Amino acid sequence: MLNLKLGFSLLVALSGLACLPASAKPLLIASGGYGSCPLVGSPNEMRASKQIAALAKKLDANLVKACFALAPWSVSYRTSWDKKTRRRSVEAFLSDMAKLDLKDGVFLVGQSYGGWLSMKLALQMPASVTTRGLATVDAISPLHCKPRWLLASFLTGPLDGCTQAPQDLRGQFNEVRSRVKGWTHFYQTSYRHLHSTAIREADQAILMEYPPTYNPFGAHFLTETDERIWKKIGETFSAR
Repeated sequence: MLNLKLGFSLLVALSGLACLPASAKPLLIASGGYGSCPLVGSPNEMRASKQIAALAKKLDANLVKACFALAPWSVSYRTSWDKKTRRRSVEAFLSDMAKLDLKDGVFLVGQSYGGWLSMKLALQMPASVTTRGLATVDAISPLHCKPRWLLASFLTGPLDGCTQAPQDLRGQFNEVRSRVKGWTHFYQTSYRHLHSTAIREADQAILMEYPPTYNPFGAHFLTETDERIWKKIGETFSAR
C-alpha cells in the first residue's frame, strides 16, 4: 500500500507540477502583474527578475516566478527546481501552489495583479503551511480593473477599480493578515489612473512617492523594480 507521502507526491505529479526537492528551504512565490512578462509571456522575462533572484538568494529559498499572461485569466509560472514554464488558469495555479509540500514555509510577494494573486495565495494555503511573510506592491484587482477598462479611463477619467486596493478582497483583509506572519503593503498615488491605496489591516502600509514619468502606466510601473521596495522586503522577510 502506498504511504501517505508517496500518495501525495503522485497527486502532485499527476497535476503536472514537479515535486519540490527534498531540502530544508522555504519557497518564495513572486507574482507580477499584467504585462510584467513582456514579449512571449515567459516568467524568465519578468522585469523584476533581477530583484526576485536576489531576494530568493538572500532567503536561500526555492522559487516560483509567476505573471499574468496575455491570454484571459491565465498565469504563466516557472519553478526553480525543474525550470519548466507552465500556463494555467488562475484557479489551477492557486491549486498547484497549495498542493506543494511546504514544510519549511512560504514567502509571498506580488505587484499589481500579482499583489492580488499573493493575497489569494495566502487565503488558499493549507493551515499546515506557515506563510512567513507577505508583501503586496501597489496591488490591483484584475476583476475590478481589466486592461481594456484601464485604457478607456485615459479618455473617461480614473476608475474606482483601478485606483483602489483590491475591493473584491476587502472583506477578507483581516483573514489574510491572520494567515501570515507579517504583511507589508506598498502603494503609490502619484499616477492618478492606476494605483492602490492603503490597507489598514496590513502590519505596515507604506506610501511610495515618485516624480512625473512619461511611462504610460506611470509610477505604478516603477513600483515593480523600485530598489527601495525590494530592500525593505528583503529586510522584513529575513527577520522571519
